[in-house]
Amino acid sequence: MQLGKQGISLALVAAGLVITPVAAVAAKPDPSGIDQLKAAADQTVTLKKEGATGLIGFVSTKGDLLPRVAADSKSEAAAKAREYLDEYASVFGAEANQLDQSKVSTTPAGWTVEFEQTYQGVPVFGGVLKAHVDKAGDLTSVNGFAAPDLDLSTTPKWSKEKASAKALELVKAKPPPNPPPNKKKNPRRRGGKTAPKN
Repeated sequence: MQLGKQGISLALVAAGLVITPVAAVAAKPDPSGIDQLKAAADQTVTLKKEGATGLIGFVSTKGDLLPRVAADSKSEAAAKAREYLDEYASVFGAEANQLDQSKVSTTPAGWTVEFEQTYQGVPVFGGVLKAHVDKAGDLTSVNGFAAPDLDLSTTPKWSKEKASAKALELVKAKPPPNPPPNKKKNPRRRGGKTAPKN
């Protein structure tokens, strides 16, 4: 029996191993943090609120959000993004110690540094912030979602075995649909080889 991602996801959720922020209450952004964030940048800063939280979900500038820190390499870009979020994580709704760097990707424009939010060591579903550093070393934007004001138990109510059994029960009761058969056949294909054009 093939369970796929649906069954694995159900097992994790049922086990309580992932925190899902439910009905995040819209909070007011900290004006002093926003003022400091704007003052640190070397050009005008654009801010956009995250709809679910009312906190900042996007910050950008045509210059550098943190000009006092250089970033001429992938590792320096990661360090610059970390320093920025150490200072301004609360503007996005997280505590700095809740943001774990998960990866650094090289892009045509420079580097993207991704941080995943955790709470008491448990991943927060959807809690991801991305910092974008260009080839010149400028931190040009930070965007994403962080669940604010987390205060909940991370102790699973079910054992791993009970959660797995429940997940299997749910998938068996309503299995994922099978993909439709591929009815389109390539008339040029014969026996696994491409037929010559006439």
